[in-house]
Amino acid sequence: MIPHQPYGPSPLTHNNEFGGGALALGVLSLPLWLLMAFGGNLPFVVPTLSLFGVLAIVLGRLGIKAAGRGTASNRGTSYAGYILGVISCTVAASLLVVGMIIGFIAGVSSR
Repeated sequence: MIPHQPYGPSPLTHNNEFGGGALALGVLSLPLWLLMAFGGNLPFVVPTLSLFGVLAIVLGRLGIKAAGRGTASNRGTSYAGYILGVISCTVAASLLVVGMIIGFIAGVSSR
C-alpha cells in the first residue's frame, strides 16, 4: 500500500540567492582591485567597483534579513558578501579621491 501524500504547502525551502549573489559580486570585485593596483584604467574601475559594491551591500543585507527570518540558511555567506561590498565601495571612493587630488596637483603644477 502506498502511503497517503498530504495536501497543502510543500515543506519550507531556503532562499539563499541573496547571500550567494552578494558573495559573487564581492568576489568579482577582487580582480578589479588588483587591476587598479597594477595600472588599471581608473575611469573603468571606479564605477565598476562602485556598482559591484553597492549591489553586494544590498544583496548582503537582504540575505542577512532573510536568514534572520529563517527563510535562508546562509547568514555567513551574506555577511561575507556585505563586507566585501563595503570594502569595494571604500576602495572605489578612496581611488576617486586620490585621482582627484593627483589631477588637482597636476593641474596646479602645469601653470
